[in-house]
Amino acid sequence: MTSLSNGQEDFIFPDGFGIPMRGNDLLTVTTETLNHNVEDANFWVRHEVGLDYRKNTGGLKPLMTRTVFVALPFNEKDPYKEPLDPAANSCIPVETKNHTYDDGKGGKLSGHWVIPPGKSSWRSNINAQLMITDSLRLHAAATHVHPFSTSLSVFDKTAGKEVLRSTMENYTNKTGLKSVSGFASEQGIWLYKNHEYELRQECNNTTGIDQDMMGSMFLFFYDKELDGIIRSKK
Repeated sequence: MTSLSNGQEDFIFPDGFGIPMRGNDLLTVTTETLNHNVEDANFWVRHEVGLDYRKNTGGLKPLMTRTVFVALPFNEKDPYKEPLDPAANSCIPVETKNHTYDDGKGGKLSGHWVIPPGKSSWRSNINAQLMITDSLRLHAAATHVHPFSTSLSVFDKTAGKEVLRSTMENYTNKTGLKSVSGFASEQGIWLYKNHEYELRQECNNTTGIDQDMMGSMFLFFYDKELDGIIRSKK
């Protein structure tokens, strides 16, 4: 449904919106801990995860979630070879098993890739991930990226404009994300079935070695169909 991670450890929906659940529904929570800075670390770690909820006495609008992520082409025959054309938006994957996807044309895409030292930019078409069958209104978003990312944005190629941007602040004295901006809006932003959308990511690897990268957004849209079903049962 969503993710909390380094830099964005909480987020809220706008007033009047939420994810509908039955009283006996179960939530599965998976946690992990990453250590980028402390050598020979051996810690006991406890995660505390909080969830706000309320009884729907009327008026709450349901949200549905769609996950979009950057997925980049790579050379299947020699995946760890440096791309010949840096401007081709192809990548060196971190690995080729757990985060590899079919592009629908016989090629492969990677959702975890290597970024070289310095600034770099990446882009990925997300229309298949959005699955827009009619216009959708976006009301909230949570972002998951790795350190050295500086921004992640949804871009409307048809309209030639940015729809949503999340910006990151990285620590300067260690590896890690200090903050990642979120999005919540009662008014919302419209996305359209006949438009083409990209997820665009900017990175700045301030170390002298390659680093791993990923970029994803959990987008929450108003669910008009479910809202009608809920209201019809009252």
